Amino acid sequence: MIRGKKIYWMLLPLLLLGCGGSGGKETAEVRGTVTLDGMPYTQGGTITFRPEGGGKMATGYIESDGTYALTTYSAGDGAVLGRHQVMFLALPSQGEDESAEVAQASRPPNRKSVRLSESPLICEVQADAENEFLVELKSQ
Repeated sequence: MIRGKKIYWMLLPLLLLGCGGSGGKETAEVRGTVTLDGMPYTQGGTITFRPEGGGKMATGYIESDGTYALTTYSAGDGAVLGRHQVMFLALPSQGEDESAEVAQASRPPNRKSVRLSESPLICEVQADAENEFLVELKSQ
């Protein structure tokens, strides 16, 4: 009987960690689409939402159809509520057959990424809202 109690007390912290919910501030589901010159962005990369007041950022991978879904604490939970600055990070081009024009058009002008401090895009994540945001990129 004592042996069983030892195992219980050893496993209790792990069980409590698993039952902690989102792990922080309230989140709402966030989805959207990334476009380049009006067309879905198909080259991959990531989108990051940084809360204006500080806190944990949300990140999502850009799928082959240009769509994304954000994660902050657990898969698909979205972003914390409030205003966010948005950052785009392109994947490096990998195809040898890809033309220089396509490789250049797949990134924002003169950069592989838009730094958080330079991003003009602000999105507000709200509770009980659809929170679907279009991120529009323009080539040179």
